[in-house]
Amino acid sequence: MNKKSVLIIIVLYKKRLEESMGFSSYIENEKFLVHRHELIVYNNSPEIDIKASDNFTVITAKENKMLAEAYNEGLKFAGRNGFGWIMLIDHDTYLNAKYFKEATIFLGNTNRCKAAAPIIEVKGATASPIQYKPLLGPYFGFHPITKPGYTGKCLAAFNSGTLLDVEEMRKIGGFNEEYPLDSLDNWYYHQLYKRNCRIYIMDVKIIQNLSVADYGQMTTSRYKSVMNYSLKFAMSLGITATASWRLRNIGRCLIQLTTSNKRKFVPLTIQYLYKHWID
Repeated sequence: MNKKSVLIIIVLYKKRLEESMGFSSYIENEKFLVHRHELIVYNNSPEIDIKASDNFTVITAKENKMLAEAYNEGLKFAGRNGFGWIMLIDHDTYLNAKYFKEATIFLGNTNRCKAAAPIIEVKGATASPIQYKPLLGPYFGFHPITKPGYTGKCLAAFNSGTLLDVEEMRKIGGFNEEYPLDSLDNWYYHQLYKRNCRIYIMDVKIIQNLSVADYGQMTTSRYKSVMNYSLKFAMSLGITATASWRLRNIGRCLIQLTTSNKRKFVPLTIQYLYKHWID
C-alpha cells in the first residue's frame, strides 16, 4: 500500500457529470495532486448514462445506493488497489486549488492523523468542522472550528473534502449503512474519536451551497430523512444527547413558525418532540 496515494470518490444522483461542481473542481485542480491518485464516479442514477474515460472509473448502481454503500464500494476499491487514503467530494461542492494543494501537503506528511477536513462555510458562517461534547452531542454547547491544526477532540465535519485513512476506516467496519445518507459523517467522525484518532483541520476555507439549508427546495421526505437520522445519532450517544436534540427541536419549531418557507415543516417538527422515527 502506498500511504501517500489517494482515491477520490464523487457520488452523483440525478446529475450528469458536467452538472457536478465537485467533478469540475477535480478536473481543474487535479494537477496539484502530485501523489498517486485516481477518481471514481459513483452513479446512483442508472437512467443517466455516464461513460468512463482514461481519467476516471465509473460505477453505476442498479438503484440509488445513497452515500454509505457508494463509499463502501470506493473503500473496497481503494483496498484492492493499494490506496492509502480516500477523498470524498460532494457533487455540489467546488473545492478550490488551495484545497488540492493542502491535500497534497497533508498526504506528504499526515503526522499520524487518520482524517483531515477543510473548513466549510455556509451562508457566511463556519458550518464544518464543529467541536462538541459527546455527552450533549453536536446540538448544544458546540463551537465551530475556525483555525487549522491538529485535534484529538470530538468533532463533526461534512463529508465533502474529507480525507480518510483506508486502514482506519476498515478497522471501524467501513461506512455504517444504517446511516445511508444523513448523519453518516457524524457517525464515522465519532467512531474515529472513540478510537483516539487525531484529525487535521486543513488550512483552507470552502464555500458550500448546502442543500439541506435551502428550505425553499426541501421536500417532506428529505426533511424526514435529516430529522430521523440526526435523532438516531443522538440516541446512539445516550439519553442526555437525545434530550439535547429534542430541546434544540423546540427552538427549531419557534424559528419555523416565524419563517414563511419553513412553516410547512412545523407539524412534523412537533411530532419529533415525542417520536423516535417518522416514515
